[in-house]
Amino acid sequence: MSNWLSRISLFFLLCFLSQYGTAQFQTTETGSAVYPENIRYSYSLGLIHNGYVRDDIQWKFAATVVERNYSLSERKRVLGESYETYYGEESTIHQFIGQPFPVDYLEIPVAELKKCGLFESIQNQEALEFNSPLQFKKNGVDYIRWFVHPLRTDTDQILKAFNRKRFLRGRFSAQFTESRSLIVFDSKSGGIWSIKTSLR
Repeated sequence: MSNWLSRISLFFLLCFLSQYGTAQFQTTETGSAVYPENIRYSYSLGLIHNGYVRDDIQWKFAATVVERNYSLSERKRVLGESYETYYGEESTIHQFIGQPFPVDYLEIPVAELKKCGLFESIQNQEALEFNSPLQFKKNGVDYIRWFVHPLRTDTDQILKAFNRKRFLRGRFSAQFTESRSLIVFDSKSGGIWSIKTSLR
């Protein structure tokens, strides 16, 4: 995979994500905990060296990281510097693919999910038994956090389905894995979980 091909691919993917992959979001408060470096490094190696992760998927991962972590004015500067120091297959993609990024989510009352007939399927997930960030209480009301995979293209439909205007973003960050699941980190509690979110 040549350097110019990486550049062109990332450019078009960033344009795509800017138009479809980033619905409106509201910034939430964040904590002081930092994404664990050992976790980040471990999954980065897996993404880079796993021969089963196709090039186009790696491009999408890297473009998502750049789009979520850098403003529009910063992207050209960041990508430009990387092209001067990285070449061939170990180019921009490998520099960004393993970085954590802000992940979008909704906070939905359990009662609302029950009306939709969705809570039963979520409740059966083993993750809820291990103090995961999926279920919590606020003002005495039970809520579910609905994390949205950044590669989904129907985010507007998700907002419409739950009658929301925007996603929440800020408290949680995530990192991709080879299977496209997310390693989600809570900057408030310092907790970290593997979460499999739908791409459809």
